Formats: sequence, C-alpha cells, structure tokens
Amino acid sequence: MARRMLLRGVGWGALGASASALLAACGDPDLPEPPALADRAASPGSQPVTPVVAVRERTAQPQPAAPVTIGIPTGNPLFDPVALRIAGLAADSAPAAEAPAELRIVQFEQALTFGSQEIVTAVEAMLPNHPHLDALLLLSPRIALTLAERGHVAPVNGPAASAPGFSADSFLPSAIGPLTADGNLFGLPLWMSVNMLRYTPGHFADAGVNPDDLRDWDWELYRETARRLTRVDAAGQPERWGAFAPPGLMPSHQWIWQNGGSVANLDARKASLDTTAALEAVEFLHDLANEEVSPRLEPGSEGVTISTSSDSADMVVEGAPVAMLGAPVGGLFGGLFGNELSAGGLLAPPRQRQAASDSTVFGVLSLLSDSDNPDAAFQTLDWIADRIAPVASVPARGASAAQLQLQGGYSAADASAVMQAVDSTRALHGPYAPGIRTALTHHVDLPIASGQADPADALAAAHRAIDELLRQTPAEALTHRHSGEPSESESSQRGS
Repeated sequence: MARRMLLRGVGWGALGASASALLAACGDPDLPEPPALADRAASPGSQPVTPVVAVRERTAQPQPAAPVTIGIPTGNPLFDPVALRIAGLAADSAPAAEAPAELRIVQFEQALTFGSQEIVTAVEAMLPNHPHLDALLLLSPRIALTLAERGHVAPVNGPAASAPGFSADSFLPSAIGPLTADGNLFGLPLWMSVNMLRYTPGHFADAGVNPDDLRDWDWELYRETARRLTRVDAAGQPERWGAFAPPGLMPSHQWIWQNGGSVANLDARKASLDTTAALEAVEFLHDLANEEVSPRLEPGSEGVTISTSSDSADMVVEGAPVAMLGAPVGGLFGGLFGNELSAGGLLAPPRQRQAASDSTVFGVLSLLSDSDNPDAAFQTLDWIADRIAPVASVPARGASAAQLQLQGGYSAADASAVMQAVDSTRALHGPYAPGIRTALTHHVDLPIASGQADPADALAAAHRAIDELLRQTPAEALTHRHSGEPSESESSQRGS
C-alpha cells in the first residue's frame, strides 16, 4: 500500500520564491560585465573554473577607532552554521587581529522560513532597535535587492573602489551577478549551490552505468537507468525507486536550457516558452512522472505530498541548501529516502552532451545605507568573505576541484563535474528572476511532477504569467504575485 509523506513548507509559491539567481549588466569598471541577453551560459566546451586561492594573504593592520557591527540572524538550522562561523570570527582574537576594523556581532531572531517577504519584514522590524548596525548577513540576493529597493541596503561600488586589493573578479561570475542591478553591486556572496545527481555507485554499476565515464550520459540514458534501477514487489508496487527529483530542486528551466531553449527574452520583455525546445523538455519531465520510476508528487493545500511505497531511491537530484558548508553527504532528501548515497555530485544529465546547470547563491553580506563607517564596513565584509570561503562546499570566492575533494568528500570525477556545472551556469536576469522561477514552479514544475498537467497547457500558463511579470517595473517585480498563486504568508501557514 502506498504511503504518503508530506513535505511541510513546500507550498506552491515558496519554492520559486526561495531560489534567487539574478543576473543584470554591471556598469562599474571594477565589476564583471556579464552578457546582455536573457538566458546565458558558458559556450560549449568551456573550461572549468580556474582554481582561485580562497584566502588572500593579509597582515595585521592598525584598526580604526570605530568598530564595524554586523547583524547576524539565528533560528534557521540550515543557515545557522555560517552565522556561527561569522560570530566566531569576532570572538577569536587571532583572526580578529587581522580584521580591517574591530568586528562586533548583533544576533537577532529570524523564524525558520524561506519566504523572502517574511524575512524582509522581520529585518525591517529589527533595524530600529539596532541603530548602530553597519551590515547584515542575509539569506539570498532577492532579499538584498528588496531591502535595497526599500532604502535599507546600499550599493558597495564606492567602498569597493577604495578597498585595497578588492576585485569582484575573485568571485565566480554566477555568484556576483545575482547581486547586481542597474550597475550597482548590493553585497558579497558567500557560497553557491548547483543541482547535482547523487547516486548509489553499486546499483549504478548493476544498471550498466559507469559514473566515471559519462561521455554518453543524456536524457534517454537517464530515463533508461531509472527504469533499470526501479524494482517492484510481487504486487507490482515499487520497492526501490529508480530516481527522485524533489519538487523545485531540478527546475524545468534547467531542462529547457539543456535542450537549447530559453525562458525569457528580458531585453524584449517577452517570455520564450512557446518553442519546440521548451515543449520537448517538459514532455520529458511529464513522461518521467508517468512511468512509475519515481514517486508521484501530489501538490495540495497543505504542501506537497509524496505518494510512495518505498523509502529508497538510487538517483536523487538535489540542490539548494544541501550542498553548502562542506556537508553534502546524504543531503536534504537523501536522508528522507534512507539512502547511503555517494558523497559526490554527478552532473545533472544534459540533452546534448553539454552542461547546462542552474545555480543558487546562499549567504549575502550587505552594507546598510545608514552605516557611519561604510569603507571600513565593506573592507570587513570582504575580509569575512575570505574567511568563509574555505568552509563552503562551492565557495562564491573561487573554487577548484581539488578544494571540493578536500572539503566536501567528493571523488575526483564528481568534483570535476560540480566545477563544470558551476562554470556552465545559466542565469535569469535581475529582479525579474525570482518571479520567473515562481511562475515556472507554480505552473510547470509541480503540476508536471504530479503527472496530471498537460505539458503544452502548463507551458502556456507559465508563458502568460511571465509576460505579465515582465510588464512590471523592476521594483514591482520583486514583490509581484502571480494570478492564482498563494502569498508567501499563506504558503508558510500551509507548511508550518
């Protein structure tokens, strides 16, 4: 008999709102200049990211009289490790002596939520109680840009220009881009997450797949492998699933990109989901959902229910917070299915033998607009970003396959695959990106994963929603709610 597991907090809007990969052209000469068109990626055959030394050589220097005070949120188990790491920098006298200024920490409670509007509201309620704050640790670029639109967060272009030794080029372009808008940079990113495919190596071998030689790995082999890995009992019920892609963490736009399509033309302010490439990608996802090689998702008023007769899956696509801070083993959904999955991250399968990944920025250090000491504050944020990089699985400030092997326990092949995914990241642009993701989650990802929606109808609904979004101003886009989509507070209440 099939059992049901409810993923609390996974509402229709929450998944799309929680992931932010914003990319806009950056006009400051000291900042990188990403391409101007909508969906962008490294060209086929691009080389992996050049290894970058994460921590630059620094020497103790005289500190200015004015201290730098940073607000650190607590209460979110997925985010607390980095908050505690930053707090530890202030408490440890050895690194503190090298800081550009005396570092002080103010901790404030933040409820366990990924709803950006709820976090923005909590930050705005906290700020009047701490008038001497210079900077904040924030969850995502979307929150930083929203606070900037409301006048709380300042661009760092000026302080960055005068900071000794600072270069935005030391950050991965896919990490620094989401924090740029209208030529301004609104913070420093700390770590990246890319979608990856975890797997059970022995079972992969049983299915005839060598994870160390994936030159022929494509959609059809992915589907065939899932079929071979799926086992059923005498009653015909699956006792081991071949694959599982958690809702929203392998988004439909990544599959569309892999098939040579795009999601939106931001220059012309138009959606671009009415293409054969988009339809083929969503039809592939629809076929997977209906082949009984993966548990069926059933979106409802209280969240997303997984209907399953098995607690085991041999391929689990994961992303978002699971890859952060050097703790990728098991991951967010690997534990749910009781797997001892490989510690590595197999590159999510491309359609045409070329990478096309989707990445998310987690952890942003942003400068407050009313800081009394912006230059010293920015230099301190830059120093913290250096110190955080070595403990992130995929540091925003430089990474290498060797570093991932050492810090995350990846195999050499998997570490190389992860770095190729980072290097080949495509990104949605600017303040419209969160709303585009939400539209795809709401109209395509969850309905298709339930096996009920028609691919063409789902794409048409998302196309209309994205066109509606793109008629908004950038400021309106950050808080835009699609027709029929529950508010973040409603989604949070459903999953609490």
